[in-house]
Amino acid sequence: MSSADKTRRGRIKLPAGVAVTALFLALAVCLAAILAYYWFAVLAPRLDANARANATALASSQALTLADALTGGDADAAQRRLAGVMDEILIAREPTTGAPIFLGLKTEIDYDVVNAPPGMLDIAKDSGACSDCLDIDVPLYARRSRELLGIAHFSANMQFVSELKTDVRDKLSIGAALLLVVIGGIWWAVVSLLRKLVRSERNLRALFEVAPVPMVLARRRDGHILRGNQAAAELFGVPADALADQPAYTFHGDAAGHKPLCGPDADSRNVDSREIEFTDRRGEHHWALASAYAIGYFDEAAHILSYADITALKRVQQELTIAKEAAEAATQAKSVFVANMSHEIRTPLNAVLGFCHLAQRTPLSDEQRDYLGNIRKATDALLAVINNILDFSKLDADKLELEAVDFSLADLVDDLLGLFGVLADQRGLSLAAEVADDVPGRVNGDPQRLRQVIINLLGNALKFTELGGVQLRIGREPGAEGRLRLCFEVSDTGVGIAQDVMPSLFESFTQADSSITRKHGGTGLGLAICRSLVDLMGGQIGVRSAPGQGSTFWFTAELGVASAVAPAPAPAAAEASQPRPGARVLVVEDNPINQRIMRELLEHMALNVSLAGDGQAALEAVAQARFDLVLMDLQMPRLDGYQATAGIRAQHDPLSLPIIAMTAHGRDEDREQCLAAGMNDHLSKPVDPALLARTLARWLPAAPSAPGAAPAPSPAVVAKNDPAFDLPGLDAAAGLVRAGHNRDLYRQLLCDFRQDHADSVVRMRRAIAAGTPGEALRIAHNLKGTAGNLGARALERNVRALERTLRSEVDAEAALAAVEDALTQLGDGIAGLDTPAPTVASGPIDPVRLQASVAALAQALGDGNFDAVQRLDPLARALGGHLADPYQRLARQVRAFEFDAAQATLADLSRQLATIPGEQTHD
Repeated sequence: MSSADKTRRGRIKLPAGVAVTALFLALAVCLAAILAYYWFAVLAPRLDANARANATALASSQALTLADALTGGDADAAQRRLAGVMDEILIAREPTTGAPIFLGLKTEIDYDVVNAPPGMLDIAKDSGACSDCLDIDVPLYARRSRELLGIAHFSANMQFVSELKTDVRDKLSIGAALLLVVIGGIWWAVVSLLRKLVRSERNLRALFEVAPVPMVLARRRDGHILRGNQAAAELFGVPADALADQPAYTFHGDAAGHKPLCGPDADSRNVDSREIEFTDRRGEHHWALASAYAIGYFDEAAHILSYADITALKRVQQELTIAKEAAEAATQAKSVFVANMSHEIRTPLNAVLGFCHLAQRTPLSDEQRDYLGNIRKATDALLAVINNILDFSKLDADKLELEAVDFSLADLVDDLLGLFGVLADQRGLSLAAEVADDVPGRVNGDPQRLRQVIINLLGNALKFTELGGVQLRIGREPGAEGRLRLCFEVSDTGVGIAQDVMPSLFESFTQADSSITRKHGGTGLGLAICRSLVDLMGGQIGVRSAPGQGSTFWFTAELGVASAVAPAPAPAAAEASQPRPGARVLVVEDNPINQRIMRELLEHMALNVSLAGDGQAALEAVAQARFDLVLMDLQMPRLDGYQATAGIRAQHDPLSLPIIAMTAHGRDEDREQCLAAGMNDHLSKPVDPALLARTLARWLPAAPSAPGAAPAPSPAVVAKNDPAFDLPGLDAAAGLVRAGHNRDLYRQLLCDFRQDHADSVVRMRRAIAAGTPGEALRIAHNLKGTAGNLGARALERNVRALERTLRSEVDAEAALAAVEDALTQLGDGIAGLDTPAPTVASGPIDPVRLQASVAALAQALGDGNFDAVQRLDPLARALGGHLADPYQRLARQVRAFEFDAAQATLADLSRQLATIPGEQTHD
């Protein structure tokens, strides 16, 4: 028992009795006077004070609940919570007497702070007539912001105090009046009085105990708990009797950087809603909002500490944080997916653009050249669309910036009409454009973004139009000074759009009909991108339509006024930017088709080209020979482009050996990542030959070219449909287009494909059996891309089905068997191309030419130079048809780049030549 409790108990002890003597009357009078004085001066005021103090403490604790009911939610919800809390307070009763604790409760709310209609939350309730009540006004403070929400008026039931005082007063009056009564009667009355006082204190303590808010009473001088209620005991995970005389800090800590809530070092000011974190005696973790209020308790400084358990709220907060991180991870995954899609789409586009460029350098008819020009324009347009789709995340993040260059609006319209004219003719539709007279011919803005929006609208209009036609109209609207505000309209006579879907038409992944993808194709993303681009151009976009009556999509754009004089075009600008002839360039690329295209482009620039199939091969090549520049792909097996660059940079600085990234990832982030990895520049696939030439010229400045340089030979041109390539499952026409209609190159690509992918199915089965389906997917992806570029449509379809099967994690044996059948059938057909007849009929051997041809081929094989393929035809002509079998074996090995085996075969062929009478050569 504490010394304070002993002191309080000592105060209520009275003498057991008084002696009945002759001085009884005098003593009785004295005692009566003393009792009267004790009543009026000490006891009655103390009863009132204790009753007021306990009632005030209880009202203050209930005020926190009232304040919490006012915060959060709308006004109606606050009104319901407030009324419910007031009912709970008014029905609380004394445990012993059953009398209500509070007879009345009224709220007076400050509506400048509380968001509710005036008077709505001013509620008055009572549980009975109040004949003797103590009015207590308690301010209502918001727990977090500490704003004054209003005032609560409590009417505490003081009836039991009045009854107690009346009883004491009556007994003291009887005692004073009956001084002749034995002193035992007076003593008994006093004892009864004190017992009732103890019971009153016990009742108030019971009210403190049953309060729903966890509370403890702690001394200021040492921070020990004098009293704690059941709610606090449950919060701290201990029995209620274990709280007394324990330091409060043993049950919970305090927030870092703050003074303690209680104890001698506590803040002298009240503390409201401080967040603390602790583990209770049961081992459960809690977060709570703690408040501390300084009071006087039996003439001793103390603190009332109250707690609001917010553990559930903190857990929700943690879950929201986890969800936010998951959303950010999903966004990052989307960015990676978009980057991977960039690689997948740009790789075949690289072949299309490359072969178009090569084909345009061959002898062509005007019609063929026009076709190639249109193919090039369509591919450029497709590439622009892909670039903008890949920028969709930038549009969402407001990170896409527009260019501001002068361009010809008339040329842009002509290009669009030419681009979509063929499609319109095929569908039997008319396509026209109308430009208002007041629209200038040249403007300043971003032509690529403007072109993308119009392409999307024209494409949609043609897609959804069966009869009639499509018209593009461009007009001028009033705009700001120095700016042009143009209005673009694309009208069609198509199916039209229902009114109920128009509001969501420009949202991402939204289409006007659930069957639209099946019937017309598309992702529903194009119009959303158009809306974002139009917003960037300071305009608006909309549609006017009705079902069956066609549609008119319109948008406005703010453009600048172009310069008064258009810059004169520099003739042959691309040709003027040429790299230094004879420079040694290493091309690091794992795709054989892209290797061949880059080799053709670079050799046309008079560069000495070497190839490496991955990053590891690139490191070995750089270690063995000197190069002037490296063109580095990024996604490769063994070592990727970043790892290979790190290895090269360990031996060569950026100035001694420039490295240019060559990747299908065309985002700004990818360019920055390449430069940060130690690369000097960045080229986006599909590689633009003119841009390639300019980039190489920047890092390999051209010296004056040597006179008499021989021009590169022109490849052989064949008809579009070549019966020599009529193989099962092969669209030779499409493959020849990608090979620039070069028959020899296409045949060589097919033979290389047969050699490279003969064991692809075996390797995929081995990967699946080893539990690495990702490796099988990689092999399938490579096989599909190469087959598509060569026109092997049947094999491409089967490999695509295999990819879907592998991703769905079901048995892939049936799909593998289909791929194997298609690959075997195509390989058997290619085998007939792999052993062509000698290009020169049998005849006498030319010793001089034969010796030079063997020496040149042996030198190329020894250097690992891919020019060895070009040394085969001179050797065949020099042989004059002799030794056909070893020559054909040699040709197969050279075309498969099996240079070690080819060297052995060439040596064997030289030995056989030595046995022919009159013939002798050297290896």
